[in-house]
Amino acid sequence: MKVELALNGFDELVDLWSQAPELVQRELTSAAWASSLRVEREVRERTPKGANGFLGMSIAALEPVVIPGGVMGIVGTSLGYAEPVELGTKPHMPPVQPLVEWAEVVLGLDGKDAEKAAWAIALKIARKGTTGAFMFRDGFAA
Repeated sequence: MKVELALNGFDELVDLWSQAPELVQRELTSAAWASSLRVEREVRERTPKGANGFLGMSIAALEPVVIPGGVMGIVGTSLGYAEPVELGTKPHMPPVQPLVEWAEVVLGLDGKDAEKAAWAIALKIARKGTTGAFMFRDGFAA
């Protein structure tokens, strides 16, 4: 998801930047860092916990990057399954073993009961897909 912000008073900022570039860059970097940390917190709070909480723990703000004419804040994750959690999926047959582990941790089941629950969940996903959590969208909006 790409987000763009419109700035009011941009002409004044450009004037200040030409007069005191180090000061403006420092202040913009500080504001971008604070904003990125806030977005990180908001996204993590909205992230489904799953069996191990790895997805939420993987979401992080990176130190702001100075780009021509501004500063860019980044919040993201390196985990490949974040996108289907964010957006949901069409019907598909998921791998069952992660669902077994989820049933053990989240549902408190073990052995055949966890496997049975995992297969039931997998078959429902195969029929209906999954609903998106929209933790990034809603976390940024917050």
